[in-house]
Amino acid sequence: MDYEEILFGLKPLLTAESLDSLLVNDDFLQKSLQFLDNLAVSLRSPENRDLVRDTGIFGELLRLLERTLASAFGKPALPSGNTAHWRLSSELIRCVANCLVDNDTNRHYLLEHEYGLTTDQNTLFYYISQILELEKLPFEETQNDQLLLEIHMRSIVTMKNLCLDNESCTNRVLPQMRTHLLKFLEHTLSGYSEDGENVVLASDLLVDCLSVTTKNSTSHDCEVLANCILQTSASLESTVLCDGEVNDKEEGEENEESDTTSSDPDTDILFNISQGLEIIVSNQSNLKIDSSIVPSMQEQLLSALDNLSSKIFTNKLIIMRRIMSIAGHISANLTCCNRDERNICLDILKTNMNDYTVATALLILTNSISERADVDAIIEGITLEELINVETVLKDPFQYQGYLDILKKVFNMNNAMFLQTPAAKKLFDFCQKCSAQLAYFENLSPLLDSLLKKVITVFPSSTLLTLATAPNSSVLRVVQERGSVLSCLLLDKLLVARTQPPNTIVENLLVKAFKFEEGPASFTAGGSGVSVEFLFQMTKTVGIYIRNCELAKVSLEDILLFRGEIVPKLDQLLATALNLKNKPDNGSKSVFNNGRFIAGIILNLSKIHAESNPQLAELVTLSGKFF
Repeated sequence: MDYEEILFGLKPLLTAESLDSLLVNDDFLQKSLQFLDNLAVSLRSPENRDLVRDTGIFGELLRLLERTLASAFGKPALPSGNTAHWRLSSELIRCVANCLVDNDTNRHYLLEHEYGLTTDQNTLFYYISQILELEKLPFEETQNDQLLLEIHMRSIVTMKNLCLDNESCTNRVLPQMRTHLLKFLEHTLSGYSEDGENVVLASDLLVDCLSVTTKNSTSHDCEVLANCILQTSASLESTVLCDGEVNDKEEGEENEESDTTSSDPDTDILFNISQGLEIIVSNQSNLKIDSSIVPSMQEQLLSALDNLSSKIFTNKLIIMRRIMSIAGHISANLTCCNRDERNICLDILKTNMNDYTVATALLILTNSISERADVDAIIEGITLEELINVETVLKDPFQYQGYLDILKKVFNMNNAMFLQTPAAKKLFDFCQKCSAQLAYFENLSPLLDSLLKKVITVFPSSTLLTLATAPNSSVLRVVQERGSVLSCLLLDKLLVARTQPPNTIVENLLVKAFKFEEGPASFTAGGSGVSVEFLFQMTKTVGIYIRNCELAKVSLEDILLFRGEIVPKLDQLLATALNLKNKPDNGSKSVFNNGRFIAGIILNLSKIHAESNPQLAELVTLSGKFF
């Protein structure tokens, strides 16, 4: 279309004093609709998008659209059954949407135009917001539903095309759209089988909104999206993927009026809505959740995971992890105590075999623990053996978080002593399996180390000795994989057992303990970069071992500390402890005292045993400096 042709076609509409008088003429209406359809098609051409702006036609379209929408919404009131204004508005919205495709100049023109996207009641933004909240058009005709679907779709596409790949438009417009999109999703939730494409578009635009800001997000927003996840999970049907099928969406695509229909809208809706809710709940600083609605939301999310567990659909791993993450973030919110959800979570752990449901229940349960009474309440509902056995259900390492954390919280001296050895072995076998996944799931590392520290501390020495001396011991493997501190902790327990551990085990753990470069920090002769806690643990373990050797009157040549690669590291450790001699803090004083204790035993051993040992001579010299 050229300028004259466009202007000729629009002139009757632009110059009319009253649209009502024209639109009652069905012949005129049909010609106008056909002209706007042709115009929308021509606006797919980049040159025509520039043409309508440069000639002022784009501004006239916006003015005409405002007049038409004002009449359509009953300003002035229309006779019942009159669809003309809505049909004309739909085609005009379509033209505006196509003007915005890949054209930043047109986008900014729209933002600055008097009938553009401000919040005044006579602007396009106001009317699009109202359109999204429409549940039905104000007349009863067979084409009512289809026309509403069309207007919804074109309005959403207009907003999408305005903001796509344009940061300034996105930041200016989308924060105002969140509430209206949520209302649209809420009222279309129960019957989107015929509106699937629109819900996909709206949910995708909602993600864009929330990616800009989650400020002012409310508990009700979370409630709406959680319910939407549940509804979609129930209606989603399994799909069989063909070889070579591409699941991921192409990025950077613009939406025109003739958007391609998704072959599986439920999957796209679930993908988008779960992403949107995850964005909201992960921003804890901006969100205060009404605790009264949390139990129902969590139950919806758990039910959704159950619904999806056996189904096959694209992006399943991402979606399942997101829903689990959402429940975890909700339970971690400071306003949530999570105690009301405890019984349903315990029932899931004892009866449910769906891995993500079980993993999510673990997250909620562990976040319900804030004091000893909470641990007691959980242990009353499930035994430690049953809790440990839950690991047989977990398949994805992403699911390990709650399991590792809750076990660390529930174990204590009182209950650990009654745990049977097979259950303890199963726990350490799981820790070994988890350790093998840390290269890909680094966030599990501190959780695993915390659990291992706790169980090594509270388990009886006899249990640990039994497990450590068993063939192919998972305790020894995982402890040595995790570095110096855990090796020291295990040594502390084994060295005070009634039956002394085999020398091979002690030697392997000592060698690992003295590999400082694999520990929590770099170790230098001056102690730079090493925490006082780390030094305290090392000197404590060395002190226990060397005292045992002294009491047992072990000869120098049989003392493992005085062999090969350990000797220079022991020298480093004592030198660092010596450097803390005049430090005023209690931690440094404790490390120095431990070092002095070790040095005293080394001096005693050197007097008792006359064997010549050049390396020992250096240690003796250093040990003397402690006194």
